[in-house]
Amino acid sequence: MPYSMVFLLLLLLVIISLYLGKTIFHRFFNPISVYVIIWGGLIFFYELRLINYVELTSQTWFVIIGSYFCFLFGILLGYFYLGQVEYTSNNQNSYLLGFLEKSEKTLISLSLFFTVVGLLGAIQHWMVLLVKFNTIPEVLVNLSKVYKMRTSGEMEGVFPYISVATYLAIFFVAILTAYKGKYSVLATLPFLTTVIKGIAMVGRQSILYGFLEFVTIYIICRFYFKGIVEKAKKRSYSSIILNTTFIVLLVFSVLLIRDFRGTDETFSGETRQLQSMKGSSIITPSIYLYLSGHLGVLNQYYVKQVEENRFGENTFQLVYNILSKFNVTEPSIIYQRAYYVPEWVNTGTYLRELDADFGTLGVFLVPFIIGFFVFYNWLEFFKHGKPHHLVFLVHLFLIIWFSFLMMITRGANWFISIGILIIVFYLLEFRNAKKTVKT
Repeated sequence: MPYSMVFLLLLLLVIISLYLGKTIFHRFFNPISVYVIIWGGLIFFYELRLINYVELTSQTWFVIIGSYFCFLFGILLGYFYLGQVEYTSNNQNSYLLGFLEKSEKTLISLSLFFTVVGLLGAIQHWMVLLVKFNTIPEVLVNLSKVYKMRTSGEMEGVFPYISVATYLAIFFVAILTAYKGKYSVLATLPFLTTVIKGIAMVGRQSILYGFLEFVTIYIICRFYFKGIVEKAKKRSYSSIILNTTFIVLLVFSVLLIRDFRGTDETFSGETRQLQSMKGSSIITPSIYLYLSGHLGVLNQYYVKQVEENRFGENTFQLVYNILSKFNVTEPSIIYQRAYYVPEWVNTGTYLRELDADFGTLGVFLVPFIIGFFVFYNWLEFFKHGKPHHLVFLVHLFLIIWFSFLMMITRGANWFISIGILIIVFYLLEFRNAKKTVKT
């Protein structure tokens, strides 16, 4: 198909989807808009062909388009079966408002506690690196070697799962920031911790995870508090400072990791246009590959048909790894098989992993389930304001955000965060209910 026709059809589908998302959710930020922007951007960059990517097969196109419509049908089923989304205004009896008024100090304490735990985990990771490389400058100079050690499983001595604490802290501070409607240093601390940890891991995904988690919670809660909390209406320079701080931290950390990791900026099959981008400080050939190459991996996955996975091995990697500790099963592979596209890339969007885990049915059924439950939790959260609906809603959004890269549930952070947050909010609600009864 001619490039111009692909772009035209892609643009038309994006516009229709954005309009549909705004009609259903009454907000420009919604699950449909996030999905189409993420995947529209992925397809757009791939079809630019700044690297000589192969043309996508009809099977790959069918999977991409079919899975999106299944995701959309899941949302539409919720819309027509469960009812339309309504946004309450000037409701002083809001459940979440009452919950935060009673639990604000506790949430501040919890965010500080989890930030400290996450920071200790990051420091412990750095101590392991310092034992190997002696000084921080030596660590930074050898980040490319650190990256290879991590991906090959040679990095030993780092405590697992502690980084989850940082994402718990981000969840709490994001709610508090939206509730107060102003910037605070407290909001920066956990994100700064993810940067410290991310540099030690030489990985962009963990930093991006924290950034997108905060942004998603902040925007959704701003929607919720609009018209309910007067201070949440205020627009001040603090909001600009907050946004600028996070963007600067994100860009700085990603560029630092890219530069010190020693990423090769010369790729097989690159065009002259891509070669001219090598001197750029932000958009470089490696960034372009990161924004487009995963689609080529998905395509090669279907062309080669050489992978064999156990049921749900990628989606429920944490479960397999826990069971392996008790010798019930073999541990799941840490990193997926790489494909030459024409550069070696091992991540092929969440569709590659859904197909490997559940077959063709999973590629269409799982997006449908995600679509239905993201609508359900959006509806229930704005109707009742219960924190557990926000927990599920945000983590479903994270699946959508990272769908261009991988099935984010591969990471332990996703499952563990949900479990701990649900328990914490349940205990706080139980405590608040007991206080209400006594009074």
